Amino acid sequence: MTIEQLLECSAEKLEAMSDSELNSYLSPYFNITRPELQVKTEHTIKGSKQANMELNIKLNQARAIAKSFGIELP
Repeated sequence: MTIEQLLECSAEKLEAMSDSELNSYLSPYFNITRPELQVKTEHTIKGSKQANMELNIKLNQARAIAKSFGIELP
């Protein structure tokens, strides 16, 4: 399979497109190849905050256990 078959567009048409047209045409592929361009939803943000809070709780628990053995963790 060629790139032209995958994109359903010829190389000449792609080269003739402006940057904004090219970005628009290729945008469905950016979520896969460039996830940093994917729009973050409120659910994603809340999920990462929740994960950070859970990680901090576990870290504090580990520090408390280590401290009970006389080990100071940063």
